[in-house]
Amino acid sequence: MPGTETGGAAGRLPYAHRLGSAAAPGTGEAPRVRPPARLPSRPSPPRGTVPVRVTAASASSRTLRATVRLVRWRGDVRPRGHGKGWVVTMRVPAAEGMESAADRHTAAIFSTDAEWADHLVAFVRAGLEHGEQVQYFADATEPGQVMRTLTDRGVDAASAVRRGQFVVTTAAETYLTGGRFDPDAMIELWRVAVESAASRGHRALRAIGEMSWAVRDIAGADRLLEYELRIHQEVFERLPLTASCFYDQRVVPHDALEVLAGAHLTRVGASSAAGPAPSVAVAPLSDRPGLRLSGSAGYESRRTVESAAAALAGSPTEQVTLDLSALDHLDVAALADIAQAAMRRLPARVHVLGAPPALTRMLHFFPELASGLEVTGR
Repeated sequence: MPGTETGGAAGRLPYAHRLGSAAAPGTGEAPRVRPPARLPSRPSPPRGTVPVRVTAASASSRTLRATVRLVRWRGDVRPRGHGKGWVVTMRVPAAEGMESAADRHTAAIFSTDAEWADHLVAFVRAGLEHGEQVQYFADATEPGQVMRTLTDRGVDAASAVRRGQFVVTTAAETYLTGGRFDPDAMIELWRVAVESAASRGHRALRAIGEMSWAVRDIAGADRLLEYELRIHQEVFERLPLTASCFYDQRVVPHDALEVLAGAHLTRVGASSAAGPAPSVAVAPLSDRPGLRLSGSAGYESRRTVESAAAALAGSPTEQVTLDLSALDHLDVAALADIAQAAMRRLPARVHVLGAPPALTRMLHFFPELASGLEVTGR
């Protein structure tokens, strides 16, 4: 298992660059911008772009030069608050030739150290060759083992670390900042990290996250499925980011692994453990904001449905679709979870596509559950 081997560099690496550390060396003044008399409301950022905020208090001349080379000015200005100046917002287009969002959020499944190394080397090498910043969030693996494996496989990781293109940090400093897992905080952390990579001149950001922490008794770990479902739309459709979630079959139980891996539209590596398929599966839609539920949603899959409902309720997009065309059965409790999530989004409604006949019958007997749903039957 990665991280269980001894010898070589031990403990933490002396990284100079941390995830989200957007401030570059040096000092300088941000450009002075005359704020408009009235700030108009702005639509959500277009897909494939990421806002880069430059403030007079923190921006260095190096950051400004790197940013101006990468962005298209959009003229967005808003107050920073408390007399701290103004924030100029620019947008960084996603790098040309990047894969679709569905291909850039991957579940990597492995059950041996050799399989872990294969996933690691291929992913990191591709990022370094494409001019991306690559970050590794270690949990079960000792950081020095990551460096040794890359070096042994012909990747000059030490040089990449020195030039700030490769960063090894830990799950405790990323997913579990503050000693708990918070999906909203992690989504914001991705935005900051992408901005930081762009300001340093990198083409995009690429990251590996070890997910073994999810099986420990950590506050918020039960929200991991909600997070995996949300980030397709909230992160990968909007940011130039490629990420691989590393799931070790020796650590993550088979049933949990299958549900979590199923929340990714791309999966590499085969499950070697024998076991039944989960009774219900949930995944993001690839062509629009929303989710797809398949299988049978009953008592045994209650936590999966609760996570899907939380992802629906937390979606920032106005129009959300719930595709039930592959769902064989759902009970009243599952319907109530979905309906309550939809009511939290009012006045916007959740478009339920391919609803099974049982759902329309239940809504007939419990009309109060229908207020946030727009149902289309099969």
